[in-house]
Amino acid sequence: MSNEEVEKTKYVRLPMYFLYFLAVFFVFALATKPNIISSSDLHPKIINYKIGIVSDIHAASQKIRAKSTPGNTVYPNRYIQLLPESLEKMKKERTELVINLGDFTNNDSVKHAETIKVLTDQSEMEEIWVPGNHDDEETKKILGMMNNYYFFDKHDWRIIVLDSSEGPDNKENFSAYVDYDGGIGNVQLNWLKDALKTNKDIAIAMHHPIWDKKTISYINPIYSDFQKIIEESGHVRYVFSGHWHTSYWEKELNNINYYGIPALSLDGMEGFYKTIDLPYYYYDNYEPT
Repeated sequence: MSNEEVEKTKYVRLPMYFLYFLAVFFVFALATKPNIISSSDLHPKIINYKIGIVSDIHAASQKIRAKSTPGNTVYPNRYIQLLPESLEKMKKERTELVINLGDFTNNDSVKHAETIKVLTDQSEMEEIWVPGNHDDEETKKILGMMNNYYFFDKHDWRIIVLDSSEGPDNKENFSAYVDYDGGIGNVQLNWLKDALKTNKDIAIAMHHPIWDKKTISYINPIYSDFQKIIEESGHVRYVFSGHWHTSYWEKELNNINYYGIPALSLDGMEGFYKTIDLPYYYYDNYEPT
């Protein structure tokens, strides 16, 4: 082969090696590309996050607790039977979270708080606790409460727990105020404003209802600031409360649904609980990298 032919062969082979290198590079790049899914590839499903709600367990050794209010008779010592029965029913309904709306024990009893903790742990459902006017710091500590008001996020929802037992800062401005009504102070209201800054839907759990008890037709003036704050947020969907013991009730005002939960051992409604489905979107094609 002449020198001229050798030079021609050299220049022909160099592009071949280069093309081989490019082919290997592209094969490797395709094999290791990020898992990128376009919006058109996603198929959202609406899934329900089921929560259960109980209130005013009032656990104690006494057999009966009767108040002057008509229909307000509860059986404190029956919690040891009623609570696990209600939890088991909720579990069969595939409840994931149980909200306890306060007044866990009747007389701030350590013994009964410890029993409640054992019973709820056995259910293997997630539990959150809302402080009531009968709950002292020791009881709350036994049940695992680290703060009197807090929030946590789950799926497309934010659940906010409030302490309505502290009362308003300016009680003297409410001529009809009694401790029974509860209330929320300014420090907690300012905290609430920050907690409401989210794009998630919101459910609020608190012990005291914000409605007038006699008629449930208007908001108690003690909670007028609270009402304004949650309505202006635009994200609050539910407010759950207990405290009144005597009945189950529902109200809707300005696109917010209010629920009142009776005492767990209320005469004629023993073992009462409420379950609610909180919908969220689930993308079945999404596989995080």
